[in-house]
Amino acid sequence: MSIFDNAGGSPLFIAVAEDDPVSRLMLQRWLQPHAQALFVVERPEDAWPLIESRQVNVLVTDLRFEGRETGLDLAERVRAWSVDFPIILITAFGDQDALVHAIELGVDHVLIKPAQRVLLRQMIQKVSVQIRDREALRAAQAEIAEQQARLRTLRDYEQRIGAHVQQHILYQSLPAQWGALRCTQRVNPVHSVNGDFVDGFASSDGALDIVVGDAMGKGLSAAMLGAGLKATLMRLLIEARAELSIEDICCRLSRELQPVLEQLEGLITLQYWRIGLYSGTFRFVDCGHTKAVLQRAGASSALLLNGKNLPLGVLRDDGYVACELVLMRGDRLLLVSDGIVDAFETPEQGGLEGLLALIEGTAPGMAGDLADAIVAASDAYAADDRSLLLLEWAPAVGPVAQTLQIFDAVDQLTLLRQRIAAVLDQAAGEASESWRVAVEAGVVEAVTNAFRHGEIEPTLGAALTIAWNDEMLTCELVYRGVPFRPERPAELPPDYSEGGYGLYVIEHCFDRVHYFADRDRRQAQLLVKFRAEPASAG
Repeated sequence: MSIFDNAGGSPLFIAVAEDDPVSRLMLQRWLQPHAQALFVVERPEDAWPLIESRQVNVLVTDLRFEGRETGLDLAERVRAWSVDFPIILITAFGDQDALVHAIELGVDHVLIKPAQRVLLRQMIQKVSVQIRDREALRAAQAEIAEQQARLRTLRDYEQRIGAHVQQHILYQSLPAQWGALRCTQRVNPVHSVNGDFVDGFASSDGALDIVVGDAMGKGLSAAMLGAGLKATLMRLLIEARAELSIEDICCRLSRELQPVLEQLEGLITLQYWRIGLYSGTFRFVDCGHTKAVLQRAGASSALLLNGKNLPLGVLRDDGYVACELVLMRGDRLLLVSDGIVDAFETPEQGGLEGLLALIEGTAPGMAGDLADAIVAASDAYAADDRSLLLLEWAPAVGPVAQTLQIFDAVDQLTLLRQRIAAVLDQAAGEASESWRVAVEAGVVEAVTNAFRHGEIEPTLGAALTIAWNDEMLTCELVYRGVPFRPERPAELPPDYSEGGYGLYVIEHCFDRVHYFADRDRRQAQLLVKFRAEPASAG
C-alpha cells in the first residue's frame, strides 16, 4: 500500500540524485513503494530539468558528489526557484558546516548517514501531507481570489450606480455667476462615490438657498443617505419654501430623517445658507458641519463661523438657530468638507492655522487659484472626501465694510467712541437716534469687555469690522485671547453691584449675538442689529 493511501497525502513524484551505486539502489528500493513516479539520476545537474519542468514534486539528494555541483548547490537553486518545494538532504554526520548551511537554505529534512529506512519513510510521509496541505491552501487561495474578483465586479457595479446618483442627484454644479455672487467649486472624492453634497435653489424674490453637507461614511451608503436628504429637502421647498425660514427647514429635515438615520446609525452634517442676492444679507444654519470661513475684503485675518446646532439625526425635534451676516463688495466665504480640514491636521500643514494662512495669503479676485491651492495642499494627506465652495460677493457698486484696528480700548475709550461714531455716520442712514445709540453703546461695551477680560495679545490687538445694508448692520470683533462664550442669556445684576452690566448691555443693544472660537485662541463675536423689527423667517 502506498504512502498516499495510508496517510491521505498527495501522490509523490520523486527525483533522487545520488552518485554512489549502492546508495542509489537502496534509495530506489525504499522509495519505489511510496512514489507514483520515481526518477533516479547520478548528478545534481541532471535532477534540475525534472524539477524545473515540474515532472517531480519532491527532491531527495545526497550532499557530496564527484563533480563540481553539490547537493547544497542544487538545493540553493531549487529554493531560489520555489520557497516551498520539498527537499530531503542526505549527509554524513561530520558535515556540520554543510548542515548549518542546509538549515539556512530552508531544506525541509536532513537524513544523517547511514540512512535508515524508517526515518526516510517518516520524512516521506510528512512531505506527502505537506504537499497535500499546500495544494489545499493554493486551491483555497484560488477560490478566495475568484470570490474577490466577483466582489470587485459587484462593487464596481455599485460604484457606477453610486456615481450616477452623485452626479445627477447629489452634486450639482452651481453657476459661476449668480447675480452679484461668484461661485467656485471643487470636489475631490477619495473613492469614486462620496457623501458630500451641494446644491443651490434660487427664487423669484431674489433669494438664493445654498446647502452643503456630508453624509456620514463613504461609498454608496453615504451617497444614498445624501440622496435621501436631497429628496426630502426638495419636497419641503416645493411644498412651502416661501413660508419656511431656514431654521424651520432644518428642523423639519431633522424631524423627518431622524427615524431613518437612527435605524441606520447615520448622521448628516450640513450648513444651510440663504442669501439675499440684492441686499447682500447672508443667513445660515450650521448643523454640526465644518466651520465656514469669512474673509472681509480689507481685513488681514479670517473669521471662523459655526453654530451650536447638532447634526441631523441626533434629536428629532431639535431647535435650530441661524446666524446673520452682511457681505460687502470683495468679501469671500469658504465652505469646505471635513476632509479638507482633516487633511490640514498635520504638523506639516500647520493645522487649521495653515488653512487660514493660505486663505489670508491669497489676493482677492483669485478664487480659482485659492480653490486649487487648498485642494493641492490637502492632496498628500487626504483620507476622506474633499469638497469646497468659494463664494465671492461682487456687486458692481456699493460700500465696503469698515474695519478698525484697536490696540487699547480701555485707556482710550473716548477715542474709540469717536472712531465708532464716525463709521456709524455712514452706516446709520435713516435709522432713528435710539437705534444709533444702541449700536454705539453695545459695540463699545463689547470691545471694552474683550480687552478687560479676554487677555488680548497687545501687539495684535483686535479687529472690529462694521458692515451694513438696507436690512441690518453687523459688527464682528476678532482677536486672539481667552474664549468668551456665555452659556445662558445675560441677566441684569443686583442694584448694589458695581459691575456685571456688560453682557446685559450687549444682549439688549443688539438683536442677535453670536460667539465663535477655535483652538488657537482666535475668538470672535458677531453682533447683529436689524433696521426694523427682526422677522422670524429668513
